[in-house]
Amino acid sequence: PSHSMRPHEVCIVTADPGSDRPLATNLSSLLTTKPEELADYWSLTFHVNRLYAHLHGYRFDRPTISDAEVEQMLDDGHQPPRRIQWSIVRIIQRTMQDRSCKFVVWLDSDAYFVSSEKIEALLIKEQLEGPDSRHLFFFASASSFSSLGTEALNISDHFMVVRNTPRS
Repeated sequence: PSHSMRPHEVCIVTADPGSDRPLATNLSSLLTTKPEELADYWSLTFHVNRLYAHLHGYRFDRPTISDAEVEQMLDDGHQPPRRIQWSIVRIIQRTMQDRSCKFVVWLDSDAYFVSSEKIEALLIKEQLEGPDSRHLFFFASASSFSSLGTEALNISDHFMVVRNTPRS
């Protein structure tokens, strides 16, 4: 049984591994009417997500990860070589080293929270938190289509939650 969750135990992490997506920190670039001065999309989502986390008292982090670090994350001898998505696993593992993060929430840099609803509602519904908690992971689902045109349900790497336990 878990104790009552505190907002600061939710650690939201997002990243763009490598140097190809620098973050615009000048907020005026979010409001300009000149298209050539607009911030990149991932800068917009960063600020929306940062504000969402602030609203609910969650921690929010966007670690800077160099191209060399990405190479190191992916170069573990696995064959075939790991794809860039594998770096998400490594970033989540890094965040899980902070044991005060009871839940690590991964959010792709081009994704954003579309509701002000608290994450706790999802955690309880999906049985990661609360009296019925029994799951360690939640993965958003995404539809895909086979070459025959049939729809299949896949695990999405755009949004996921990990309950931070030794087992997970």
